[in-house]
Amino acid sequence: MRINKEKFNIKKIKQSKGITLIALVVTIVLNCSCLAMEQMNKFEKI
Repeated sequence: MRINKEKFNIKKIKQSKGITLIALVVTIVLNCSCLAMEQMNKFEKI
């Protein structure tokens, strides 16, 4: 019984790590695109 619970917990941890990894990648991409837009706006104003 205990072995099954441990396997289930490991699966949950792996899933949550995957979700956090995807969220991290998405936030990095969004930050880069926002920075690029800000730099483009700076160039246009000059």
